[in-house]
Amino acid sequence: MSQSLEERIQSLLEAGKITAEDAARLRGASESPAQPAQPSSWDSMSVAKDKEDTREARFQKAPPEAPQAPRAPQPPEAPEVPQRGVRVQNYVYSGPIRKVIVQSRAGNIEVDGSGERVEVESSRGTFEATLEGDVLTLRNGFDLSNFPKGMDWLSDPFKALQGIFPSNLEISLPSGIEVLEIQSVAGNIEISDVQARVILDVKAGNIELSEPTSFQIHCTAGNVEVNGRLANTEKSSIHSTAGNVEVSLEYGSSVQLSASVQAGNIELDGFKVSKRDKRMVGESVEATLSGGVAALEIRVQAGNLELSGEE
Repeated sequence: MSQSLEERIQSLLEAGKITAEDAARLRGASESPAQPAQPSSWDSMSVAKDKEDTREARFQKAPPEAPQAPRAPQPPEAPEVPQRGVRVQNYVYSGPIRKVIVQSRAGNIEVDGSGERVEVESSRGTFEATLEGDVLTLRNGFDLSNFPKGMDWLSDPFKALQGIFPSNLEISLPSGIEVLEIQSVAGNIEISDVQARVILDVKAGNIELSEPTSFQIHCTAGNVEVNGRLANTEKSSIHSTAGNVEVSLEYGSSVQLSASVQAGNIELDGFKVSKRDKRMVGESVEATLSGGVAALEIRVQAGNLELSGEE
């Protein structure tokens, strides 16, 4: 006990303000350690209630979740974008069509004559179609979407041309088409199962033709291959400036042939030759196959000619 506290207790005792017993209690209280305050009965009840509430909350079922609003419909995913520089377009034409004309600046053309209606698929480049009466005209051109603007052609012409793509066509034709006419500046032509008269004017490109009723072909540069049956009275012809020509006639064909080659050879198989003139460079021949009903004229300036037929 400190000296100051003892002096104060002694002065209070001498002044008669406290008794000796009070002084003893004061001295004892100052010398014993302080005891922590005991919680009151109200505090004890609050703590017990908190524990009970916590225990009940632990086992109480959680309230049901509020129903969520329905999700808004999501827009469909965008279709896959074709490769750069490639645009694919589909066209379907119904109604009576007698003649189909195709005008192509650059690109390959495939025609299938076993379809149910006229369908056209165009990839790359520009495409347009016009229908006048029963004549359908299809036109395609270059794809200039990647053409480098501001390019100096004279400084680097090859780099300038890298942005130009040809336009390819795939055409399906039904039966009943009477005439198919194709005018192509550059590109290969493949025609199959087209039971019609086929007229082709190709500046540069190979030609494969099968099953026409008759044909008229003019090819400036490229090989020509024809397979099918010729038996009607309509004249067919092939005029080739530079390239080989091969004609295979199926069983049932009846052909009167007139052929000439200015620089090259002529090979015949199955034909009955009536006249042949072989020169130092080139030759000409006249022959028949099974009576010679259909007229076939072939003129080749530079290239070989092969003909075969079955009686």
